Formats: sequence, C-alpha cells, structure tokens
Amino acid sequence: MRQSIFVLFFLYFNSDFSQKAIKSDISLTSDISIQKMDAFLNVGIKNKFNSFELGSSIGFGIEKTIFQKQFAPHFECFSFFNLLNQKSSSANNFFLGPVILISATINKINTPFRYGDFFLGYQIQRGKKIKVFHQFGYGLMIESFNGNFGSTSHRSYNYFVKLGLSYAPNR
Repeated sequence: MRQSIFVLFFLYFNSDFSQKAIKSDISLTSDISIQKMDAFLNVGIKNKFNSFELGSSIGFGIEKTIFQKQFAPHFECFSFFNLLNQKSSSANNFFLGPVILISATINKINTPFRYGDFFLGYQIQRGKKIKVFHQFGYGLMIESFNGNFGSTSHRSYNYFVKLGLSYAPNR
C-alpha cells in the first residue's frame, strides 16, 4: 500500500525532471484486466514524459470480491515506451510499444494468499484527450502464503489482457 501511495505521489509531484519532462501529461485511467486467477477492475493515474509513460492503479478482483464475498485488493505499476515517436498533437494519435507491468494481489480465505506478478508485453493506444488502450503481457507469478508448517512459495507463469480508457484533462 505504501508503495502505491509513493508512486502516485511521485507521478503527481514530478518537479525534479528536465525541462522537456515538465511538459508531462497526467491522465486518469480505468480498466478491466483479466488474468489466470481472476478479472480485476482498476482505477489509476499515469504520467507521460515525451515517449515514456509511468502509471499505477489500484483495484479489486471481481470474482473474489463480488461473487465469493472475499475482498481481494489489487495493485499495479507499469511503464510504457512509445516506439512510434509521435507527438500527442499528431492527427493519427496511434501509439504502440512495449510495456512492463508489476502487480500484486492479496486474497484472504483462512490465511492470506499473496500473488506477485512481473509481466512483459505490449500496449496499443489510440486517441487524444480520451484514449482507448489495450495491453497484453506474459510473465512470472509468485504465490506465497503462511500455512501450518511455515511459509510456502510457488512460482508459475501467468498472463494478463487489459482493456481500458484514459482521460487527459489538460489536452
């Protein structure tokens, strides 16, 4: 939780960057992300510096929270690099590039289960003030929990598919 607050604070108060980075665009995001374990509803913030974006979001697992009545918070941080090097004022407004996403989920049944994910993937984005974006990634998932016989950790592979909207108020 502290890391998410720090990332949001960092993205909002970015006064120590170069003159080019001061022309950053802050956007509000909302998305639905599907993973192997659950689907997640997230809201967040992202900041664009030239061709590079940093963002974080917070949400919850839809299946576990709504249908199973067990609150499952979900946290994400991601970075995106636009390979097309277009300006935001371009008539095309199409963005494509690699994305790195780190996420964490906590699910408490009788004991807390913690899921950490590290994904590599791509992002496609289109729009100017209101953008529609799609992300896909594949990577490593680490599941850990404290059982009767101590702490247990398990590694496997996971994927995510995300569809969302972002809104940039100052464009």
